[in-house]
Formats: sequence, structure tokens, C-alpha cells
Amino acid sequence: MIRTRDFFLYMLVLLFLCVGIGITVVKDLMQDRQLQRSLQVDFSDASQKDLGAWSSAPTNNRESLIAALKAKIAAGEGIVGGGPVLTSVDEGTDEGEEGTDSRTLLRCANYEEEPSVLASWPQAGVTMSFVEGVRRVSVAEVSTETVGTSTEQKVSNRVLIDLPFTLQRRTSDTCIPSAVIGIASDGSLMHNNDAKRFSGYTESTLIGYALDGLPIFGVKNDTNDLDTCGGKVTATGYQYYVRPQEPFLIACFAGAPATFR
Repeated sequence: MIRTRDFFLYMLVLLFLCVGIGITVVKDLMQDRQLQRSLQVDFSDASQKDLGAWSSAPTNNRESLIAALKAKIAAGEGIVGGGPVLTSVDEGTDEGEEGTDSRTLLRCANYEEEPSVLASWPQAGVTMSFVEGVRRVSVAEVSTETVGTSTEQKVSNRVLIDLPFTLQRRTSDTCIPSAVIGIASDGSLMHNNDAKRFSGYTESTLIGYALDGLPIFGVKNDTNDLDTCGGKVTATGYQYYVRPQEPFLIACFAGAPATFR
């Protein structure tokens, strides 16, 4: 049986416990309200104007940004010396546009633009034949001989040049001594600036021989596999090609060039 004194003490402890819990709850609510106030942003007046600078800006204003950037570049603003200058936000630096297939013309120190052979080269009758291990280029000439009272015509071949008969490339390049670099299949001289003359021939067509005896074929569009002189070693040997992007037929001799007689 519970005594009156014990009951009174029990109720007193319960009262203090309820008061303590109530005080704790009130403090927590006050702290939460203070925290919410500290996190609130005042969007009025100046604060609203500052945020509006980016919040209300259209997302598709790329053209005006590019125009402003170009205006700054034109005025010389923001340019750092020594580095690439971009004229548009879409542009970048292009590397290697020149390509690895570009060749440099290797001329000899005594290079002749107008070699003497130009004046004496026959206009017709030039032929090629294999004689004693060379590709002989000659022309048939008719001479008149008088024997007693009769006149006889004699036909003889005058040798113009002997081209080496080879299909092998030398290990080193040889400079070009003059503007004439070979003999065409029709017997005419091949000038090094005659690339346009042979632009209608394919890479499988033989158009002539260089003065080093190596063959020259028609236009090759893919020139990445060609060497510094403008040729390459194939299954049948070394051969040059006409290159549409270069004004000269060959950049150097891959063999030893012969001289005209």
C-alpha cells in the first residue's frame, strides 16, 4: 500500500521531469528559428539587382558574347605576347597543316635555268634503245654524200645522251643541275616545272625517264609514302611520280644523273 508521503514525492519528481522536458523543447524550437532566419536571403533592392545580372540573362546569348570577344581582340585587349591569338571562341591552333609529304627542291649551286641543250635538241625523230647496258637516246640524221657523179643519202644515229639502266635508288639524294630533268616517252625534254603538262596521266602510266635513268609515272594523289625526291621503291624498282600539289616533277635525283653529249 502506497503511503501518502511516497505518493507526494513521486508526483514532485514527475513534475520536475515534465518541466525539464518542456524547457528543452522550447530551446530547440528557438534555435531552429534563428537558424532559418540566418539562412534567408533578402531578394529586395540591391541584392535582387545583383542576382538578376545572371539569373535573368538569356542562355542563348552566344552570338553577342562572340561579338564582344572579337571587339576586345581587335582592340588589343587581353593579348599575351608570344602565344597564339584566337579570333573566335570556336577557333583553335592548327598543327601540322603543311603535311609530311611536302618536298623541298634541291638545286645545285651552279643551277642552269636555260641549259644549252634546249637550243640543240631535235624537234622530232628521237628514239630510245638499249645498247651496252644503257638506255641510249638518239636521233636519226640524214646526210648527203657525193661519190663520183652520184649523190647518196646516208642515215646515221646521233647519240644525245646515255641514261643509266637502273631501278635502284642511291642512299643519298643528288641535287638538280638544270631545269631539264629527263626525257619524255615521246622524245621531248622534260622540264622540272612541267607538272601541269602531265596532269592528265595516271600513276600507272610511264611518262618518261629522269636523267638518272629512273622512270617517271603519272599523277599520284596519295603522296604520303613518297620520299624526299618524290618517288618510292615498288615491286618493279624505284620510280618517281607526278604530284599535283607541287609545281616541280622531282625535288632531287634519287640516282646519279647523266650529262648530255
